[in-house]
Amino acid sequence: MRVLLLLLLVPLGTPAPVTLHGLFADGMVLQRDQPCPVWGTSAPGEQIVVSLAGRKQSVKSGADGRWSLKLDPMPAGGPHELKVNGTVIRDVMIGEVWLAAGGSDMEMPLKAAQIGRTQPDEGPVPMIRFFIVPSGRSEQPEKDVRGGWRTNRSETVSEVSAVAYFFARDMQRRLKVPVGMV
Repeated sequence: MRVLLLLLLVPLGTPAPVTLHGLFADGMVLQRDQPCPVWGTSAPGEQIVVSLAGRKQSVKSGADGRWSLKLDPMPAGGPHELKVNGTVIRDVMIGEVWLAAGGSDMEMPLKAAQIGRTQPDEGPVPMIRFFIVPSGRSEQPEKDVRGGWRTNRSETVSEVSAVAYFFARDMQRRLKVPVGMV
């Protein structure tokens, strides 16, 4: 009887915490007017509740602990809070999301671009966000991404791709919605 009582008092292991993919972080931008996927991991079979801008959806994680759902399309706006069980992602904007990819010409930072020194800029545009992915190589496909969202108010903007910066700035001026560049 004592052994049974002791076994009941000993935790059988802590359940895996609910985690979001690395793209989901404070200051992020989600695509407007399209179903928006949200995904992550948790304990197998755990109920996941996601809410954003007054909308709520839920899903159970699979046997492997992975989960995903798609939020209904939303118009541009923000800032919002994305809530996933106990996790809160703050300063979430909804707008245009673009991927800046290419060769070495896409890697040239704004601080090294001649146009960055000659073209007048009215100052930081708070509706532009950059997800900075550290350079690296992997022999296997990555399941997650390291990095973080930055506004162009931060010092890190001088390190972002010059092409991506001017593209984002022009898109934001034309469309008048938040712009996120990955």
